[in-house]
Amino acid sequence: MSSPGQRERLRKRLRRLVDALPGYGWAASADGRCIYESPTLRNFVETDTIYDGEGTHVDVGWHARVLPQDREKIAADWRAAVTASTGCELEHQVRCRDGTFRWVKSSAKPVRDRAGILVYWLGTVVDIDGPVRNAEHARLNEAQLRTLLDTIPAPIWSADAHGRPLYSNKAHLEQTGHGIDQLRDPECDPLRKSMTVLVHPNDRGIEEGVKRAFRDGTPINVKYRKRQPDGTFRWVNNKAQAYRDESGNIIAWYGVSMDVDDEVNLQKHLSDRENELRRVVDTLPAIIWTTDAAGRSVYLNQRFKAWTGCSVADPVHDDEHPSGILEPLVHPDDRPAMLDAIRESFASGRAWTARFRLARTDGSYRWTEGRMAPLRADEGQILHWYGLAVDIDDEVNTKAELKLSQERLDRAARIAGMAEISATIAHEISQPLGAVVAGVDASRRWLDTAPPNIERARSSLLRTAANARTASDVIERIRNLFRTASPHRGRQDINAIVRSTLNIAAETAATHNVKVTTSLAGDLPHLQVDAVEIQQIILNLVRNAAEAMRLSGQQNMNIWLRTEEADGGTIISVEDNGPGLSDTELVFEPFFTTKKDGMGIGLAVCRSIAASYGGRLSAENTQQGAKLTLRLPHNVPIGGVSP
Repeated sequence: MSSPGQRERLRKRLRRLVDALPGYGWAASADGRCIYESPTLRNFVETDTIYDGEGTHVDVGWHARVLPQDREKIAADWRAAVTASTGCELEHQVRCRDGTFRWVKSSAKPVRDRAGILVYWLGTVVDIDGPVRNAEHARLNEAQLRTLLDTIPAPIWSADAHGRPLYSNKAHLEQTGHGIDQLRDPECDPLRKSMTVLVHPNDRGIEEGVKRAFRDGTPINVKYRKRQPDGTFRWVNNKAQAYRDESGNIIAWYGVSMDVDDEVNLQKHLSDRENELRRVVDTLPAIIWTTDAAGRSVYLNQRFKAWTGCSVADPVHDDEHPSGILEPLVHPDDRPAMLDAIRESFASGRAWTARFRLARTDGSYRWTEGRMAPLRADEGQILHWYGLAVDIDDEVNTKAELKLSQERLDRAARIAGMAEISATIAHEISQPLGAVVAGVDASRRWLDTAPPNIERARSSLLRTAANARTASDVIERIRNLFRTASPHRGRQDINAIVRSTLNIAAETAATHNVKVTTSLAGDLPHLQVDAVEIQQIILNLVRNAAEAMRLSGQQNMNIWLRTEEADGGTIISVEDNGPGLSDTELVFEPFFTTKKDGMGIGLAVCRSIAASYGGRLSAENTQQGAKLTLRLPHNVPIGGVSP
């Protein structure tokens, strides 16, 4: 046991050592009992220190200074350090003189004599409340930030200055199915690893651009197909920005990888639809254009190039109206009316329609029909004008040809009718004139047998006979003038004549709501006929059938037009489902008619024409209605047969 003097010297030495320690110092005996606290420590913490009669520190009451939940652990750690005679460091909270608790770091080291025997402990208490609470606050902020980032429905990630992955939020992990550790490979470039694992093979060309962005610090904005956890690929838009310090050095990269698969697919669908619509618009056999509300051109389709020779890619002046574009192309005779229609349309907001001749690249003009109508908003204001011009030149020419054919047929019908009338008149007048001639001859014989004035009677009768014959000759010449025999006969395709006749009769059929069905035999021999005369017969038969059904009040009116080869000739038949004929022979008699305003010469003329070819026109009633049949021999005489 040491003497009182030695203990006093030890206490003084410990006081000097403890008071010289930085912070708050303390000392403990070899068995771990606190024997001294520095004044700074006693001023810092709440103390219930107990001293003996010699002023020696006996107990500092650490159990009262420490948080209740930490006391047992701290006591156990200190006992373990004392037992092992090793130093220790403890972080805990102590109650200060003002009643608050602050974080401190308590450190203790054993002090040994020359023989290595532990003599006492020296310790310090350092106030670390600020750093600890700052760290705790930072941890809370980090936890809150992670919670926030994991809650945001957007895949967020971060990387270091070189692009090595550091963090992925919950949405990003769910999108990729790979954690940060899985993308880190010490033997492989992390970007190359990500490209190999996550990026569609056809999209890995983005790697060089991303590397360049990481190297240069430029923003990243790439779209590619990203592998999903289930192995499928979806389009993503990956955007990232570099985070820099005050000196401009890159510290980290922060990015977001948004799923845009639905948007990309929708855009592709819309693009496909737009391209399909553009193909349709460019394929339609029409010039199509669009203007804004003021009439300035916005779009011209490819047909415009084919028609005018100018490219749709050529810039269109903003102040140029469609009238300005089309004006030099429109035929001078049609230009004023067309321009007036367009300008009036722009002024009134009403659609317009006009027919005009439009010049082609070869300088020729073709008839077109132009139309334009406005597109309006829900409020009624005009947003755009849409226009179209259709080539109707063939239609116009066909109508002109049909009109000419109709006029020719009408003229032929009038001439044929006059011929039939003249034939009838000649037939009716020739008989009485012949009787006059016969009477004159008889008178001459009587005069020869009596004592008459022979010379005078003979002279008078001769003049009468001459005049009668002259009258007969005149009538005959008139008849010959209007004969139906045509000098324009040639080898004709009967089916082609039927088709052309149907084009002429189409208006009549449509007017009477009649359905015309054709059945044309193939390989019919060509006949030596006048196409106009055959057209005249067919047209007369079709019109008569349509008119008869209309007058009878027939519903669902049908006409069947057939051609066939039979009995060494060609047969053309017209059959209807009308009321039929009251007399199948009387209908061919001149001046016989069942029509209120008819002349009764049409079928008579038709039969006369048929007879001129050595053919026959006949009529019969069927179960459906009436049927008229034209039979033409294959060996039609070149000069025809006199009716």
